[in-house]
Amino acid sequence: MDNEIIAKAPGVIKLLGEHAVVYGKLCLAVAIKKYATVRIERTQSKGVEFDFLSLPGYKPRHELSLQEIESIYKDFASRNSINEFIEKRKGIDPVVLPYAAIIGDMHANHGIEINGIRIIISSDIPPQQGLASSAACCTALAVAVSRLSQSKIPAETLIEIARNGEKIIHANENAGRIDVNTSFYGNCVGYSAEKGVMINRLKSEIPLLLIDTGPKKKTSEMVVHVSQLYKEKKDEVDAIMASIDDCSVRGLDCIKKGNLPGLGSLMYEDQELLRLLGVSSDGIDKAVEIAKNNGAYGAKLSGGGGGGIAIAMTENKARLSDALARAGFRVFDTGISLDGAANYA
Repeated sequence: MDNEIIAKAPGVIKLLGEHAVVYGKLCLAVAIKKYATVRIERTQSKGVEFDFLSLPGYKPRHELSLQEIESIYKDFASRNSINEFIEKRKGIDPVVLPYAAIIGDMHANHGIEINGIRIIISSDIPPQQGLASSAACCTALAVAVSRLSQSKIPAETLIEIARNGEKIIHANENAGRIDVNTSFYGNCVGYSAEKGVMINRLKSEIPLLLIDTGPKKKTSEMVVHVSQLYKEKKDEVDAIMASIDDCSVRGLDCIKKGNLPGLGSLMYEDQELLRLLGVSSDGIDKAVEIAKNNGAYGAKLSGGGGGGIAIAMTENKARLSDALARAGFRVFDTGISLDGAANYA
């Protein structure tokens, strides 16, 4: 290998369709200009070293032997359920477990020599804010480790390997379909149960602001909330899901035509539907109202909701940033990452 391998992968936001995607509807996501970076170096040590940099709450260094990684992946590949695997491996630090499964897959199924490497993972994506920080880390790792191979690993295979980590992190076999594909390909990605992954190319930049609306509830908690609401009010929730899907379908048309005002209007519409599902928050609602009062094309929650990041689309970022800052919100300027991990390797 080269003296050093570097790969990076962008974070992800949901433009339209979150929560409804769980019920088979269309979701639209875009990659943003915030990145996770993975650097791989050769070392003289046995096994694999993991260094976590600029990741709050992560212990800076871990080391696993080759035998430990092989054993972890063997358990992962033979699991009856993801929760069974996590419980069986609760003696391994949960921070490093998803990454061990990713490189274990690479070693077991693609013959990649991983003994004696140091993996350094860093990120400028705020964690636990709905920006797919973990998906970007998993995607960057899969791409970086693939470069240790003597042969090219297909994109679809790399995406599924990166999803190994997301499944463990979120304790969900379906995790990562949207976030990993978007982080890998960049630009705009659509996903539905019927059509699978759809890669779209934006006609124009989308001027986005990220708004920190406060502490975020776990996405799994929000998903369970919607599931319970569905059991109690099936017809009502079905109608909401159909309306969210309609927003996404029309939004995809706006993206293809570069119609930002039209896309923004659908963002407001989608936000109101998500609020009816009970996945918004006081902070999100307030930020959306400020965006609307300051001429933003659109604004809404992004991801699981219950706090965390809201997004606003506006041509006048300075005006809206000032208004939000006066109301006590932290604001981050970002743009669309037209390239994904596949291009940044």
